[in-house]
Amino acid sequence: MRADLSHDLQPGELVDGRFRIVEPLGMGGMGSVYRAQELASGEEVALKLLHGDVGEEEESRLRFEREARALAALRHPHVVPIRGFGLSGRTPYMVMELLQGQTLTHLLESEAPLAPERALHLAEQVIDAVAFIHTQGVIHRDLKSPNVMVEQGPDGDHVRVLDFGFAKFFDREKWEGEHTLTAKGAVFGTLAYMAPEQAMGARVDESADVYALGVLLFELLTGRRPYYAEDRQSLFEMHLQSPIPRLRDVRPELSVPAPFERLVRKALAKKPNQRFGNAAAMARTLRAVEAPTLGNAQLSAAQPRTGSRPPPMIVAAALLAVAATAALLMLLL
Repeated sequence: MRADLSHDLQPGELVDGRFRIVEPLGMGGMGSVYRAQELASGEEVALKLLHGDVGEEEESRLRFEREARALAALRHPHVVPIRGFGLSGRTPYMVMELLQGQTLTHLLESEAPLAPERALHLAEQVIDAVAFIHTQGVIHRDLKSPNVMVEQGPDGDHVRVLDFGFAKFFDREKWEGEHTLTAKGAVFGTLAYMAPEQAMGARVDESADVYALGVLLFELLTGRRPYYAEDRQSLFEMHLQSPIPRLRDVRPELSVPAPFERLVRKALAKKPNQRFGNAAAMARTLRAVEAPTLGNAQLSAAQPRTGSRPPPMIVAAALLAVAATAALLMLLL
C-alpha cells in the first residue's frame, strides 16, 4: 500500500490493502476513478480517489468526505449507490458500485433527438431522484447531463444521479455540521445548467435544482440546451436575460401541448419564486399534463447525429464527476 497516492495508479497496485487497481476509468484535475477489484469479495467496484496534492487541502478533503456521507445516507433507486469510504495513507477514497451504462451526455450525442416517450421516461427518473434528495434536506447544485448515468435494466433505461460534491445541506438538524462549507458569494456548478441566482453567487434553495431540471428536460426533448453561447459571459447573460425558447421552435416536429410548454417555462423562470418550489412539485405537474408527441417528421427526427460515439462501455458511476468536482466557477460576482 502506498502512503501517498499523488500520481496515477497502475493496474495491479493496491489501495488501502483492500482494492487492486484494474484500469483507470476517468481522470480529472482533483481526482481519478478506477475500476478495482475488492480482494475480500472478488467483486469489481468503482474507486474514486483525490489526487495526493489535492487531498492535502482541507476544503477539498471535507467536500470529498461530505459527498461520501451524503451518498451513504441518500438511498434511492435513482441515486448512485456508495459501498464505503476510507483513507489510504492520507488520501481519501470512495467505493461505489460499478455501473454498466453511459452518461446522458453520451446518450444524447449518439442518439438525440430522442422519442418524446423515452425522453420523458428519463426525465421523470431524474426528477424523482432530485425530489427525494430535496425531502432529505439536500440541494444537488450540479445537475447536468454528464452527472446522469443511464443503465439498461429489465424495464429499459434506468437512471442514476451522480456527483454530490457541490451539494448544499439545508436541513441543519438532519445534516448537523454539513451546511457551513460553502463561503458566501462562491459559485459552484456548471454554467450551462445554472440558475441565474446561482450564477450570481446569491443564496439558493431547491428551485435552483428545478432550473437545472428544466434545462435537462429541454435538452432531452430537443437534443440541445435552451442557451448556447461562444463564451461564458454571453452564456451568463443569456441565463439572466434571454427569453426562454419554445420547444417546438427548436424541434419543429414536436407537437407540444400548451400545458407542457408552460411547465418547461415555469421550471426555467428567471426568478426563483416563479419556478416550482421543489422537484416534487415539478414531478406532480409533469405527470398531470399531456406529453409532447412527434408529428409527420418522426422518421427524419429519428436519424442519429453525425459523428455519434461508439456503443457504451462499462462506466464507473463517478466517471465524469471527477472533472465536475474540479469545476469551481468564480463568475462575474
